[in-house]
Amino acid sequence: MAFADKPLKTISELGEEAKKAVKVVKKFFMLVGPPGTGKTWCLTTIPKDDKLLYLDFDNKGDMLLPQIESGQVVRIDLAFSTETYTETFSNLMQVMKDLRGDAKGTFQWIAADSLTNLYALLEKQILKSKTKTDWDDMGWIDSKFWEILYTIVGACNYTVLTAHEDIRGESDATIKVVPLARKALSQAIPGRVKELYQATTTDEGENTCYVWRTKPHGIYMANTLISHLPAEVPNNFDFILSTNWEKVEDISQAIKDYEKRTSLKITRWKV
Repeated sequence: MAFADKPLKTISELGEEAKKAVKVVKKFFMLVGPPGTGKTWCLTTIPKDDKLLYLDFDNKGDMLLPQIESGQVVRIDLAFSTETYTETFSNLMQVMKDLRGDAKGTFQWIAADSLTNLYALLEKQILKSKTKTDWDDMGWIDSKFWEILYTIVGACNYTVLTAHEDIRGESDATIKVVPLARKALSQAIPGRVKELYQATTTDEGENTCYVWRTKPHGIYMANTLISHLPAEVPNNFDFILSTNWEKVEDISQAIKDYEKRTSLKITRWKV
């Protein structure tokens, strides 16, 4: 896929070839929720015969260690600090270049975990030693962010994005610098994602269950185009994608059928 050298703001600027690449994506998931709701762990539930490129901005690769060791998951370490963000940004740009070239189509799945820290990395790169920002800075962050996302989407069949609410974290030191750009982005991304799930938990301690809400819930946005998908489902990609939801009358029975069919267990699901 041919991308221009300059940052791109919208998909219309990518040309017809890029538009076609986005159209062939089978599923584009975005998982939004606070820490500890299983957004990273759920990546262990992709179909066992598929390969995942894991863009790890949050340094959570340990959760996928068995899959990494088996070769199913390829992890790219993109966690950064004040001292390493320039090198990390350079590494990220090389990954994007590879995904537009020979690596395109190598992975069925690509996950960016999380958009919160991806955005923080871009902020660090453009602001560097600045104490103030201007509209040009915010425009660069926004356009680079979308360029990265479109590159990911165009390079695989299934895209997974994770984020905290408002695409930011409580400890993010750069949040006060570009709040308008942050707010605009946190509203724009969900509007372009058809499978937008709210990651949440029920109960506590040993009884904690991980749930994806697929329909709007209170003040939280959620959306799905999978016909007949229930309002709450286990955080399991393989289960969701391999189940014929039009024929499901009882989700508990659907889980039993899946476990019998695959010999895999769906854990941490409320009874």
